[in-house]
Amino acid sequence: MLELGCGAGRMTASFARRFATVYALDVSEEMQKKAKKNLIQFQNIHWILADGTNLSAIPSDSIDFAFSYLVLQHLPTEGLALTYVQEILRVLKQRGVFLFQFNALKRPTMNWKGRLAWGAIDMLWASNLRRMSRGTARLLGFDPEAAGMSWRGVSLNADKVIQTVQAAGGSAVQVTGEGTPAAWCNGKKLLPLAK
Repeated sequence: MLELGCGAGRMTASFARRFATVYALDVSEEMQKKAKKNLIQFQNIHWILADGTNLSAIPSDSIDFAFSYLVLQHLPTEGLALTYVQEILRVLKQRGVFLFQFNALKRPTMNWKGRLAWGAIDMLWASNLRRMSRGTARLLGFDPEAAGMSWRGVSLNADKVIQTVQAAGGSAVQVTGEGTPAAWCNGKKLLPLAK
C-alpha cells in the first residue's frame, strides 16, 4: 500500500500491521526522520522522500491500496492536487482501491484578520526574514513552526475530482463531505476496456 503524505508516521504503524509492504511517502525529510525513529520496529515500511510534484518513485500498476489524509489541501494549486489524483490511479494495480481526503470548501476557512496576519508572516518568510517571521507568529499566538508553510492551499471541486478519477481510469465509488474541508473520495481502478 501507499501512504501519500505519511508525515511523522501517526497512521503508518497501523498500515504496517495490515499490509505486507507499505510505501510511506512524504516531502518532509524532518517528518520522515521522526517517523523512522518512532517506527524502527517495522521492517516492511519503505520510506520515500518525494519532490512534491508526482509519485515517480512508485512504479505504475504496483499498489493495491493508496491512502492520503491532510495532504491535497496543502498543495498550492488545483493542477498539482489533481496531478496527484492522476498519479494515485497510475500507481494502482487493476482493481486496486484508493481513499483520499481533500478540502472541498467553496470559501476560505480563515476570516480576514487571520488571512491578513498569516499573509504578513508569510511575506516575512518569503523575504528570508525567517526568525522575524516565526517571532511574529509567536507574538500573534500562532504556531511559529507553521510560518512559511502552504497549509492554506487549494480547495477542490468534488465534480472535478470525480472527473479526474474517471479520466485516469478509475471509478469514484463514493464522495462524502462535499462543500466541507473534510471531503473524502474512495474508489477503485477499473479494468481496461477490451479492444
